[in-house]
Order: sequence, then C-alpha cells, then structure tokens
Amino acid sequence: MVVISGRDLNRNEITPELAAEIEKARQECREGKCVTLSTHQDIDRYFESM
Repeated sequence: MVVISGRDLNRNEITPELAAEIEKARQECREGKCVTLSTHQDIDRYFESM
C-alpha cells in the first residue's frame, strides 16, 4: 500500500519520493507481493481474517 497524504495531493504533483514509492509498489505487485480483492465478499473475508 502506498500512503498518500493530503499534503501530496494538495500540491497537485508527484514528488520524486512519491514516484519512487509508487514504482516500488508496482514492482512488488509484479512479483506477486500483493493482495488482489475483486468483490465485496473478497474484501469482507480479507478483513475478517485479520
């Protein structure tokens, strides 16, 4: 998960630091290090398992 603060959104730009975080998250997804939830039921099951 990439955390984006209001500060990042208010500037209406992507900083180099934010771009690096986004690329890291994309790479982790390509490597299968992510959770994909497609339905409301998937979401419910995911959070209930925590």
